[in-house]
Amino acid sequence: MSTIKIEYTIKPQFNEEKTVEINMKIIRDGIFSPVKIILGSSSFNPIDAKCMDSDGNEVLFSAEDNKLILEPSGSNPQYIDLSYKVKIGDFSGSAYQGIYKDDLIAFSGEGSLFFPYFDYDQEGHGNIGRTVSKIVIKTDAGSGIKEVVPYQKNGGKQLESVEINNPDWNVIYNLSKSCYAFGDFINKYIKGRNGDVNILFDPAYKSQLPDETVRVIGSLYDYYAELFGGGLEDCPIIILKNDRAKENTTVAGIGGKSLGISMEPGNENDIRTFSHSLYSAFFDNKINAVNLHYQPNLWLYKGLATYYENLSLDCLGENAGKNYRFNSSDGFAELYSRYIYFRLKEPSMYKLSPADEKSALQGQLQFFFYTEAPLVIKSIEDMAETAPAKKNALLTYLLEYRAEKNINVGELMLAVAGEREELIRNYLSGDTIMPYSGSISEKEEPEIITRRLDDYERLLCSWNQQEIPIYPYDRIFLLEPEKIADASIAENVVFASKQTEEMVGNFSPTIFMLLKQYKLRADVCGLKDINDPLLKYKLLSDEVNINKWNEYIKNLGLDSENDEIIEDKKSN
Repeated sequence: MSTIKIEYTIKPQFNEEKTVEINMKIIRDGIFSPVKIILGSSSFNPIDAKCMDSDGNEVLFSAEDNKLILEPSGSNPQYIDLSYKVKIGDFSGSAYQGIYKDDLIAFSGEGSLFFPYFDYDQEGHGNIGRTVSKIVIKTDAGSGIKEVVPYQKNGGKQLESVEINNPDWNVIYNLSKSCYAFGDFINKYIKGRNGDVNILFDPAYKSQLPDETVRVIGSLYDYYAELFGGGLEDCPIIILKNDRAKENTTVAGIGGKSLGISMEPGNENDIRTFSHSLYSAFFDNKINAVNLHYQPNLWLYKGLATYYENLSLDCLGENAGKNYRFNSSDGFAELYSRYIYFRLKEPSMYKLSPADEKSALQGQLQFFFYTEAPLVIKSIEDMAETAPAKKNALLTYLLEYRAEKNINVGELMLAVAGEREELIRNYLSGDTIMPYSGSISEKEEPEIITRRLDDYERLLCSWNQQEIPIYPYDRIFLLEPEKIADASIAENVVFASKQTEEMVGNFSPTIFMLLKQYKLRADVCGLKDINDPLLKYKLLSDEVNINKWNEYIKNLGLDSENDEIIEDKKSN
């Protein structure tokens, strides 16, 4: 079988257009076969793209299903040359994708480079080493510019080239996910319990490098280094500084061979995102299992990241010299609040299983990966901790088999959960509602709970509307609890089994009343089936049902403020 060598040349331009020039040369070691060359196109849009072969002929190319297909002519050229520009720093999802300033450019591989496409479902990952013989990365940043490229030794210096022979799936993955950065970085060595950590800081920190930022980074790094049994290997960390106008985190690649991310001390979202990203970098740096990055096993990969993101928060109050208002107990309680409310309110939408990973909406995946999955992980770990020396049981198992390309998740669950493995499967399938395993607060604040649930409703709605534009947003607020309670008794409102309702009520009286209120509304409108996939649409989009509920609420004697809330809810 013939193989190819790929040479990348990356040229940051530091221009007003905020673009980077990319050249990708695909060199044959034999005859180009098959005729078509398929590259993964990820999510970026190449600018001024052109493709030529070594004989000066134009090579036709087309985009199709997140792939770029090159069709060289039959003249058997020595190489194909693909060149284009890519814009850096646009906002996507919940973060800025890369950063582009006068003295710093940073971006991810998947946001700028094309890579050989292999269909994992057809076990194509095993063919990478037999198809690509070498990957070379060169840069053209100009003199005096420090550079970070994945697989570079001593990142943060000027680069000659990176050469990777016989790359496998993990190499392609890390090249795609990791950070590429160019600028006048500030080198800062942080002393850790597992040795010094070299952190590269944004040049914007020249005037002042906050001690608290350094302490938080050091504490989180130490936490994960101990968890994974050692520090990161050849994986530079670049701390970016956001412009004051940008409230969202900036992410410029999170991989096992470099990561670039903004992190402001005292900002809970930044610290959580940094911790989550640092976990992912450690995992990808240490564990080679390919199948954990694909359906139906993504819940485990992503759930572990959020699980440890929450646990890691406890190390900040202990080591960082500052008492933060967030901790793992509060983090898991908020996750469970989201889980129990949305899972019971919209079972047709949020009763998910690993088998749904491939077909689910983005909002459903957000819920499954980042709310439900970490709680399943917590349930597994709580079960495992009842036996001696079983703390971090899942990660311990994965680290034991770190060199394996394929880890059987069923065997993993059986090894860790033992006789209770069937219960875990029921949690994952949605057939059994998970109980809350943490301590329950004696006093809750209804306003905070409803606001956080409403924020999460907005987030899920924004994700779902990317695929279903008419997906309705349902503003979450609690009417007068006493009147809702009396009405629920009078109307015999039941949103779940008696045991589940008691479990919800013990966890959060506020969430209990919110669910009663939602089911009361459905019952008043004659919509008795909580499992109806169109229930939310019927309640929020049907004028007849809107009027029924408004009239019912008025008969309960709500004041004008609540009437205004109802009208606002209707307008949304």
